[in-house]
Amino acid sequence: MSFDRHRYREIRVLGTGGFSTVYLVEDQYTGEKIALKVIKSIKLNRKNIIRLQDEFLLLHSLKHQNLVRVYDIGFQPDSQSVYYTMEYCRRTNLMSFLMEATEKRMVDAMVQVLRALNFIHSHDIIHFDIKPENFGIIELDGKFVIKLLDFGLFMPKSQIKTSSVRGTLQYMAPELFSKAPRDHRLDLYSLGVVYLKILLARNHIEQTSKYADFDKLTPEQMESIREQSLLAIVSRLVKRNPDDRYRNAYHVLEDIRTLYRRNDELVPKEDAARMFFEPRFVGRNNELNYLKVLFVSSNIQTFQTSFVLIRGESGIGKTRLMQEVRIYAQLTGYKVREAWCTTTGDNFGVARQLFSQLMPTYDESVEKRYGKDFARMFQTLVYDKAADITRLPVEQGMDETLVSGYFYQLVNLFEDLIEEDPIKEPVFYIHDIHLMDEMSLQFLKPFAQKTSRVLWFISVSSDVDLPRYVKKFLEELEEAEHVETVFLRALSRNDVVELLRTTFPNGVLTTAFEDFIFEQSGGNPLLISELLKSMISIGDLRVVNGVWKAATEPSENLSLISLLENVLQFRVLSLSPVERDVMTSLALIQEPTSFRFLRKLFNHVVEIESVVAGLVENRMLNEFNNRYVVSHGRLRQTVLRFMDPGKLPEIHLKLAETNAELQEFRFENTARFYVLGKRRDKALEYYDRAYRSYRNLFRNEKVLEIAETLYQLTDSLDDKRQYLEEAIRTCLYAGDTGKAETYIATYRDQFVVTFEHEVRYNYFRVDWFNRQGKVRAAREWLLDFFLENKEELEAGPYLGRLYLSLGQLFVKEGDMDGAELYLNLASGFIQEEGADDVMLGNLNQLLATTMLVRGNLDASREHLEIVNRTYSKAAFLPGLSAMHNNLGKVAMKEGNWEDARKAFETAVQIQNKVGNYFQLVLSFGYMSRSWRKQGRYGEAWRALERGVKYLDLIRDSWGKIFYYTEKSAFLIEMGELIEGENTLMLAEILASESEFKREQVHIDLQNARIMLFKGQLQQGYHMAKSTEEGYRTVGGVDDQLSARLLRVSFLVKGRKWERALELLNEAVPLFKKVRDPSLKSAFHRAMGFVLYNLEGNGENAVYQLNEAVRISSESGLILEELLASDALIRAIPSGSHQGMVSSRKRAIPELMDELSKVVPKRYWRQFQLREDIYAILKRHGRS
Repeated sequence: MSFDRHRYREIRVLGTGGFSTVYLVEDQYTGEKIALKVIKSIKLNRKNIIRLQDEFLLLHSLKHQNLVRVYDIGFQPDSQSVYYTMEYCRRTNLMSFLMEATEKRMVDAMVQVLRALNFIHSHDIIHFDIKPENFGIIELDGKFVIKLLDFGLFMPKSQIKTSSVRGTLQYMAPELFSKAPRDHRLDLYSLGVVYLKILLARNHIEQTSKYADFDKLTPEQMESIREQSLLAIVSRLVKRNPDDRYRNAYHVLEDIRTLYRRNDELVPKEDAARMFFEPRFVGRNNELNYLKVLFVSSNIQTFQTSFVLIRGESGIGKTRLMQEVRIYAQLTGYKVREAWCTTTGDNFGVARQLFSQLMPTYDESVEKRYGKDFARMFQTLVYDKAADITRLPVEQGMDETLVSGYFYQLVNLFEDLIEEDPIKEPVFYIHDIHLMDEMSLQFLKPFAQKTSRVLWFISVSSDVDLPRYVKKFLEELEEAEHVETVFLRALSRNDVVELLRTTFPNGVLTTAFEDFIFEQSGGNPLLISELLKSMISIGDLRVVNGVWKAATEPSENLSLISLLENVLQFRVLSLSPVERDVMTSLALIQEPTSFRFLRKLFNHVVEIESVVAGLVENRMLNEFNNRYVVSHGRLRQTVLRFMDPGKLPEIHLKLAETNAELQEFRFENTARFYVLGKRRDKALEYYDRAYRSYRNLFRNEKVLEIAETLYQLTDSLDDKRQYLEEAIRTCLYAGDTGKAETYIATYRDQFVVTFEHEVRYNYFRVDWFNRQGKVRAAREWLLDFFLENKEELEAGPYLGRLYLSLGQLFVKEGDMDGAELYLNLASGFIQEEGADDVMLGNLNQLLATTMLVRGNLDASREHLEIVNRTYSKAAFLPGLSAMHNNLGKVAMKEGNWEDARKAFETAVQIQNKVGNYFQLVLSFGYMSRSWRKQGRYGEAWRALERGVKYLDLIRDSWGKIFYYTEKSAFLIEMGELIEGENTLMLAEILASESEFKREQVHIDLQNARIMLFKGQLQQGYHMAKSTEEGYRTVGGVDDQLSARLLRVSFLVKGRKWERALELLNEAVPLFKKVRDPSLKSAFHRAMGFVLYNLEGNGENAVYQLNEAVRISSESGLILEELLASDALIRAIPSGSHQGMVSSRKRAIPELMDELSKVVPKRYWRQFQLREDIYAILKRHGRS
């Protein structure tokens, strides 16, 4: 494969030359048809690779409207080949193009060729291969543009020797066949031969040789040529002696002006500013070389640096530096994908751009891997150009943090696509992060948390106000070890002088001019560029006799534009009325805009395409993915500053009507335009559409934003109440209790009209308490409301909901007795009041939870079956995901690990559909616990890693407490006591601010485990005893037995065997109730070990320990089997049960080997140093 066919789809071969082939391809990133040049396989060698690279780099640095524009360069590892892409010219033969043309058109074409040659010659470049096939022609609106192609044979004039011979034989100048000096007049001779051949062919003059030879033309033949003036020019171009030819392109143009009475310029005044040469890369070599080091090794598996921040003020050269790094990276074999942040309102905009590059066309395998619903959403999000995302299959009424759907699967798919990419470690560029939307930033966060095989470059403007979420992200990022920051400073005076001299080689530029540019620009490259364009536009910098020349003294106008804002002001005010209208519209839209939209918006402008193209060439607009946006933020601000305020309503109304018809942008954009266009009725209509769309997508931040807007816009009291209720619910979901409190107070003061409104107000207040962890305060508020309004509540359909809410609060607090009391009360009223399926499902979900905590697994399953029926009937996905979590917990307590895994994975799949991060964190925590119980620590760690991605996205403290507690349990089991203790401290801090009693007891249990490992026996024992007492109130039989076994562990370590046996015998009733195989095995092991130490090598001890081995082995509990096997070997009397002893002795190294595979490598050493594990290793000769 000679080029990246993942990105470029071959259409056909355009042409083939001596060492390369040019294809017409479709760039699947953008959908554009472009040309791609690649070395032929038979010509593939280092010399030709360097030749193609040099050609690209030259064209990349030379930008002129009559030179072919190059886009990208790449290295294909499998073929070790280099290729580059360029603009596609439908016609690529100047001779065929001019055969039937008028003489004026022939001269027009020659003028354009002369401009191209003058441009490259002024930069010390000689083409060496001017011939008809090396000219492309682009025709547009009846006009044409000539493009000079194929610089494969170019040479800098300074490197040419008298022995240099290159070119196509028919067009080569005579001096190439002698030892005569060579210079740019070689190209002028070749141009003369091209036009001579065209003239001969047009006038049907044949020569005996295939080489056109002016000297062999007869007088009659010369007289028969109709284009005599052109022939006169050609005759001088093809003089054999270079000194007899034109000295340069400027002198050719002088004759054209004289003979044809034209006023052409090599650099037309109207195009001068856009045609001036983009300077070579100067002043940043230190930074470039520093960044190149990241790509030195081609065999690295993980970048030590994962993120590079390129910081600096606007216009300082961040993008240019990243371009140079990009070229280097791609020539080294890396693939660079880039995304442009254009507006903070373009939700998932950056993620969408990157996905479209990783998977240019939709792959049907997405549906097989991630499900039909996700696949439909993904297709719409990434590949559909329509304004609004198709509604996702979700339901309203979620009871936890709700944000945009499928977030987790998007991250996973992105990671999978990176893993499947055959190219080296991928590199991603993100430009202008200050304009990144919040959803794309959340998407980026998981990749910022650790080193990986991905390298991210992010440009950050230091002189703009950063959105709060971007600022926080960057602050956290810069503290990480895998992040590097490169600060770009202003160019020095020497750098500025070098930049000017490479921009205008051979120009007449004085030291005073150089000083002026440096002083006025302060060394800012963007300001230098804008300042030079302004000088060109007012004539202070112009071409004289083919050479750039600066005015001796800056004009009066120029003294007014010393600051960037004034430079931009000058350029904006210099635009034509139509150009300013286009710029104004795009500045107001603030999003990348298609040409289809612009054409509709400016349907009265005939040459709108040319206007837009001119603004792009003049760098007032940027174009990417066939969309247009104002080139930078400061220019946009300048455009808006100078627009006519009186025209604003008219412009906004036109924008609104155009978007209403084309639906290119989101509904709220249309609504915003209608507001500013003074059409309040239409604004309300489109804001309401946006509101409903986002509500169905559970896009909370957008629901809140638009609900607030609608609240302000509408005059209807009922509508205001509806939107305020939505704002309150959304704030509570997002955990923004401060704003929620303000809205709740407003609701109470202005919108409580009926008793139903009062009920809603009180439930808002209860939820407000609950979200802050103030469960007792929420319960007391609800009970007070009941007592104060008992008659009204009893008279209406309110009691079922009230008792259900009280039951839910008791469950969250951990008081299962109180929960059961109110849930049973709720059950009767719900049936009487004819509650809907969702409420019935909620009731049974809570009852299932209470049964689960108490250890009554069969009853819990029965309730969950009802939950499944009712929620499925109502298609209530949030409830179904919670149900599957509960099913997983039931299966886990039964030791049905595969059923538990399937249940948790199903919960995750559903949560992906509704974007419920809170439930995702719970599911991954339960997964981790399940794997940990089995001793599958690698899987347990991976589940925790999957959950941590969403921890920052949830506001509910209960979910964070749960996650940190689970993580600490894992770390303690790994022997990582310090890390485990620190993690547990995070849970403790959150728990201390809440009233979640059960979670507080869970934390105490883990603290007691830490004390056991540390040998703090007395303090730890009392902590374990207190934990057991706490579980009698807020826990179930499994919790109580866990705490009892921990108490026994302290006694065993203190060798208090009698008291340990007493506690174990007391726990037999608990033991008989539990079904968790890990607890059963641990109980038998503890009992056996205590009996062994009390009775000696007794058969009762052997029986208990053998039971522990059997249960752990049958249930796949690796660590538990290891501990039980070791205890059994020690307990068996010498000479008895030899088969059992031999079996266990063989099992121990096998179990240790198995653990070495499943314990994460980062924890393996510390795990082996655990007191119990180390003792086993030592006893069995593996220490």
